[in-house]
Amino acid sequence: MVTFSGDVTGNCNEVKSTHGNANDGDVAGVDFKIEVAEPDQPPGLHVMCMHSPLWPQPGDQITITASSFGDQPDGGALPPTLADNLEIWFSTDGGVTKEITGTTGRQTTFFTNNRRAGAAGSTFSYGCHLRDRGGEKFSGWRTVQVGDPPAGRLVPVLKNGEREHAIDFVLFPATMNLPLVPTNPSAGLLTYPLYSGPRDPNFLSHAQAAVAELYSEQVVLDHQRAINVWIALDGAGTGGFRDLNGDGNADTCQNFVPTAPEYGFADVKAILHPATPPPGNTNTLRECSSNGAFSAEAGERRVFIHETGHAGWGLADEYLIPKDGGRFEKPPANVYLSLTACEDDVVRLDGDKKDCRGGDWNVAPDGTPDPDNLPDFWVSDPPTNDLMNDNGFARRADKRRINYVFTLCDNECGKGDQP
Repeated sequence: MVTFSGDVTGNCNEVKSTHGNANDGDVAGVDFKIEVAEPDQPPGLHVMCMHSPLWPQPGDQITITASSFGDQPDGGALPPTLADNLEIWFSTDGGVTKEITGTTGRQTTFFTNNRRAGAAGSTFSYGCHLRDRGGEKFSGWRTVQVGDPPAGRLVPVLKNGEREHAIDFVLFPATMNLPLVPTNPSAGLLTYPLYSGPRDPNFLSHAQAAVAELYSEQVVLDHQRAINVWIALDGAGTGGFRDLNGDGNADTCQNFVPTAPEYGFADVKAILHPATPPPGNTNTLRECSSNGAFSAEAGERRVFIHETGHAGWGLADEYLIPKDGGRFEKPPANVYLSLTACEDDVVRLDGDKKDCRGGDWNVAPDGTPDPDNLPDFWVSDPPTNDLMNDNGFARRADKRRINYVFTLCDNECGKGDQP
């Protein structure tokens, strides 16, 4: 048995290392962290905790909002619920000391706007605490950068934990148009609307809405301590999902994000772009996800969280029409490549075998044309109000996989993108 003694200083929830000092070279070490956690939470309580502006500048007025929700119904939105007490905790020293402001009666939402952002390069931390019917729920502390970071090209605007134990979202502004025909530079560039950069107010509004959309799912709120959001100071570009070889089938997800090593840790790279004009299926630019990067249009209903389903959680598309899209079987799966696999699994999800529905694709995942009109993949989640079908809400198979990916963060989070 090895005994360690002495003092180690540091913040809660921060990994610390300590080592012995024997002279014979037989030295042991230990990595550890101390986290003060609340006891098991009663069911039916969920707290959302948000701040605005998402990327505050020195002297900005800061609004922090705490909201109370009950359990999310299947296929529906989070229902606001009255709480006995809502508190907002605020700190400028990482939670060592804190100011607490709270409600005096039962409410569903409480906000404060009496604080100002500090100097450039400083940070503040905050969290939201809910009490109801003898139960408690805490969002956890999150830290926010004020102004430019002291170094580097990444701004932590919602940092809940260490990179290794969180899904890290990096939000890029779409600032460049990509080649119309990548193999023929003389064909010119696409002409989609762009943001001017990471400080463009329209981009920042889009980013704020994207984070709110992410937090609209109970399964995300339940794991909010395992989410970090960063704003990139460099721009990116997207052409969406396009037909580049002229055969009538969309075949290329044309996204570009900087390849600098600084961005290599990101699990999800989101390229946010302004609304594009019609025509098109929903718009001119069809969003897509590939290799952990995706595009998302301002104002398009729940497209950010749908594409996060691919890039962050490894979910497949569940829509049967159109016949393209990302369909693959990645256990725990939401899409199956055989009827038997679907029927066997839907029972484990407390569903019925008759819930399995087959779809036919134009082009197989290996790129070969599909010669028939027979089903090639199967889904069991409901056909409407479904996250991976019509950009609705996470359903049973979706929730199972999202929970699975978040549990990986107990060790080390990894990319969930489609193969």
